[in-house]
Amino acid sequence: MSKDQGEVFNQIRRRQTEDLSRKVLSSLNKSFVGDQTMAWLQNVNENVDSNATATATLEDPLCQLSMVALMDTLFDDFNRYAYQYNQTEENRSFVVTCRRPAGDGTLDPSKMYQGYLQNSVWGMHARGDTKSVRFSFIPPKFLYEDETNRPAIPAFIELAIQMFKEGPGWAVDGKPLRSSQVPSLSKKIFARLVRVSRGDVSETEPLVFDAVAEKAAEQVMPGELAAPVQSPAETITYSLLAVMDAIDAEVVSMQQEGITAMRSGGMEAVMPIMKRTEALRALRESTAGVAREWAKLLQGG
Repeated sequence: MSKDQGEVFNQIRRRQTEDLSRKVLSSLNKSFVGDQTMAWLQNVNENVDSNATATATLEDPLCQLSMVALMDTLFDDFNRYAYQYNQTEENRSFVVTCRRPAGDGTLDPSKMYQGYLQNSVWGMHARGDTKSVRFSFIPPKFLYEDETNRPAIPAFIELAIQMFKEGPGWAVDGKPLRSSQVPSLSKKIFARLVRVSRGDVSETEPLVFDAVAEKAAEQVMPGELAAPVQSPAETITYSLLAVMDAIDAEVVSMQQEGITAMRSGGMEAVMPIMKRTEALRALRESTAGVAREWAKLLQGG
């Protein structure tokens, strides 16, 4: 490598590390969601452009979470989106509340797991079983009725377990769902509740989730370079951001549990939840400290 080439390489590397540093510091200044998601929440839509999804390839691992873990992951995202969305939504009829998935009390959750998103206009019912997860709309007054008393509304999106070359994994419309695409999927589903509530789209219109992984792979022609492998610096950066994101989601969940506990059991029931919430906040602050040090290191400090 010549001296000039080395200088160009160093400049590119400096720009990359400065960008990663900005992402860390930006995340520290905003709890619950990152910059891109905050911008999306200002104008919720289904045109999700996620870096992870846009660069997804067949090299990305299949989403092979259990049904319960997959639904919990989606609802972690829904909780965060709802919290931020509700801060700025002027029409209070559109304010979103979440009821995290749970079993029906008689069956193993892995056999039947249900959760809800709702506002004053529509409810979104999520139902998972051993082979699929279905999302469908239902008038809010029927959400907590027995299934036999609910109107039958077709699912607008269904995830199903299928067998692929890499093994069993979740699929949407017969196409493999990659782990890196799950955040984009949660955004699209949340956006569908907002759009149906506003009358932009019918409650029965299927949600299109493009199989970006296959498309991205097909675009790599012979002789072309494939998508770059994530660097160690990127891995550390996005891992720290993911940890803080997960802690924020858990804090939101604990706050909602606290409200429910207060209504049913008073302060005695709330105290353990408060202690756990404080411990989570302390954990986030210590993680944020590590992230700050990492940001300094990226900047050459």
